[in-house]
Amino acid sequence: MIRRMPGLILSTVLAYAAFGCSPCNHTGMLIFTDVAQTAASPGSAPQTLVEVRGTGFTPRTMVTILFQNLPASSREEHKFADTSAVSDAEGHFTWTKDISAFPALDHSFDPNADVMVTAKEVYVSCTATTMIKAAAMLNPPAK
Repeated sequence: MIRRMPGLILSTVLAYAAFGCSPCNHTGMLIFTDVAQTAASPGSAPQTLVEVRGTGFTPRTMVTILFQNLPASSREEHKFADTSAVSDAEGHFTWTKDISAFPALDHSFDPNADVMVTAKEVYVSCTATTMIKAAAMLNPPAK
């Protein structure tokens, strides 16, 4: 039985690679994105946090968060992806990252440019997308 396990895992991975993601069979998925600077505590600098909240996702599912057209310093770094989000039993998730986890930002970038934010269920083709302005990441409001 133990000897068959690697073959089973490999065949599952190959099936996903050959046929792509399963089709999405539900609707009503929404995401909301917010960027804010926290108040500095005594002796420390404020933090800039990027938050993506989702609703309507499949319960207990891994979700990839993808940012496209980031106001990054390097042209090769205009995308950022992370797979650490997981929806809860009701299909909600909250993903938060410090802005320092993103590629270095270019503060001369057009602040009116749209940054596309997509949340995609891993192994399923269900996605939700929203836009934020580059200015939200370059000059976040204080909380």
